[in-house]
Amino acid sequence: MWITVLILAIAMNFEPSRPVWVPLMLARPRPILQLFAFGVGCFVSSLVAGLLVLFVFHKSPFTSGDSNGATIQIAVGAFGLLIAAVMASNLSLARFKRADDPESEAEGALPRGIDKMSERAKTLLRKGNSPWLSATIGFGIGMPSLEYLAALVVIASSGAGPVTDVLALVVFILVGNALVTVPLCTYLFAPEQTRRWIDSFQEWLRARGRREFAAILAAMGVVQIVIGLIRL
Repeated sequence: MWITVLILAIAMNFEPSRPVWVPLMLARPRPILQLFAFGVGCFVSSLVAGLLVLFVFHKSPFTSGDSNGATIQIAVGAFGLLIAAVMASNLSLARFKRADDPESEAEGALPRGIDKMSERAKTLLRKGNSPWLSATIGFGIGMPSLEYLAALVVIASSGAGPVTDVLALVVFILVGNALVTVPLCTYLFAPEQTRRWIDSFQEWLRARGRREFAAILAAMGVVQIVIGLIRL
C-alpha cells in the first residue's frame, strides 16, 4: 500500500495547478501568510474529502472488500490510460480552429493551458489580499484528483485498520502538496532561492509537451492496473 500511495502522491505534484498558484502566493503582500493559508485550504479540503470516503461512506464500493477495491483500482488505471491516450493523440478542440491559428498546435496546448490558468489566477487575486481568499482558493485546489481517488481506493481496501488508514491519508496529502509545504519552509530562510526554484519548475512544466504528460499519466495508470491485478 505505502509504495503505491507515495507514487500517487508524487504524481499529484505534477498537476499544473500548484506550480501556477504557489509563485503567485509568494508575490502577494505577506507571502508567508498567504502561502500558509493556501496550504491549509488544500490540506483541509483533501483531508475532509478523504475522511468522508474512508469512514462516512464506508458502505460504498471503496471498502466492500479487497477484490472490489482491486477492481476499482483497475478501472481507475484504465481511465488514466484513456485520458493519456487522448492527450498523446492529435485529437483536440484546437483541430476545429483555423489551420493558420497558432493555438492549433497540439504539442503546445498544455503549456498554453498553464499560461491561461496563470492569467485567470492573477485576475482572481486582484479581488483582494485577504488570506481568506488564499485559503478558499486552496480549498478548491485540494479537491480530489484522479491520483487522489486512486490513493483512496488503495487505502480503503488495504484492510490495515483505521489508524493506519488515517496515517496513510495524511502522508499522501503532505507528499502530494510538497510544492506548497516545501516552499513554505524554505522561504523563511531563503526567499529568493525559493522563488527561483518555483519559477524554474514552472518553466520546466511549460517546456513539456502533451505527450510527455501523457506518458507520466499512462505510467500511473499501468501501475494501478498491475497492482489491481495482483490484488485480485
